[in-house]
Amino acid sequence: MFAVNRGRTEPLPLDVTLSGLELTTVTEHSALTDADPDARNTLTDPGRVTPHPVEGTALRDGTLTAVLEPLSWNVIRLA
Repeated sequence: MFAVNRGRTEPLPLDVTLSGLELTTVTEHSALTDADPDARNTLTDPGRVTPHPVEGTALRDGTLTAVLEPLSWNVIRLA
């Protein structure tokens, strides 16, 4: 699943009901974000903005719950 929080300052709670899917586990949640909204990778700093793991994402009784950081692009892998 891909999810985006375009908000500049507030985390975004995410709740998704996954009806009819045989998914039981969150295998990974990673986010691409930086505290500075103008941050970017450059030739002199190619690793400035990189994906990092996100803790706390859960799948219980068919409902995925997560919190998306401000200005973040998220990948959540389910199995």
